[in-house]
Amino acid sequence: MIDQNEELYGRVRAEFEPVRMTGELDAVTTRGGALRRRRRIALPAGAALAAVALATALSLPAGGPPSPTIELAAWSVESAPDGTITLTVRELVDADGLSARLKQAGVPARVDFLPPGSDRCAGERDGLPAIAEVVRMRGGEPVVHIRPAAMPAGTTLHFVALGTAMRFSLVDGEPPKC
Repeated sequence: MIDQNEELYGRVRAEFEPVRMTGELDAVTTRGGALRRRRRIALPAGAALAAVALATALSLPAGGPPSPTIELAAWSVESAPDGTITLTVRELVDADGLSARLKQAGVPARVDFLPPGSDRCAGERDGLPAIAEVVRMRGGEPVVHIRPAAMPAGTTLHFVALGTAMRFSLVDGEPPKC
């Protein structure tokens, strides 16, 4: 029976020979301590780096820099590459500012905002027949597409808003202020 046990112990020892500690105990424990110290330092540093990256990402504006032709306010004027100007009206404020912005975008225009129930603009004329070629609106939406290239020379686009109704006309020269 002793021989069988010795033979079994010999087999077990042979199987575990590759995993036996070949170095000194002090060298093994020193290396383990160094690895643990490195992990203790790296984990908080990695977490701090991740927190800085997250804070930076949250502080940056989404979608890149805004286009210089868009003003998100009561109204906005955007120039398209094909020369079309898109006017979006959200609120009827600052008619003079909108007139200036349209002129800057290449549309000779005068804008007048009148309160609901006002009479028609006193100096308003029917305008020229080419208005359908210059101004296009999508039914009921406050978005207007203007083609300045279709405007006859020497004309001005007159935009009069009466409450929620918008009226456009082409006028020879400069229209009178309403």
